[in-house]
Amino acid sequence: MNRAWDRGQEEVRGSVQQLRQSVAIDPKLQVLIVHGWGDLSCPFMASKLIVDQMPLMGDPARVQVKNYPGGHMFYSRGDSQLALRRDVMAMYAKH
Repeated sequence: MNRAWDRGQEEVRGSVQQLRQSVAIDPKLQVLIVHGWGDLSCPFMASKLIVDQMPLMGDPARVQVKNYPGGHMFYSRGDSQLALRRDVMAMYAKH
């Protein structure tokens, strides 16, 4: 199946480039990237490194990486769910 996959000739873009473009285009865009501390499939440090390497575009708090107690589904923990809700509500309150 892998050999039969048509990858085409188009440039492949990842989410990092799209994130940078979106932040550059929309000065009001707020981004909150969230992870669980023990998430082995989506480790938060990768997001932290990517965000730290982005060029500064206005307020550096526009793109945030937060982590919460728990694993991949950290939001199933009551304390993490409340902390995530608090952070999301604070982000929305800025608008």
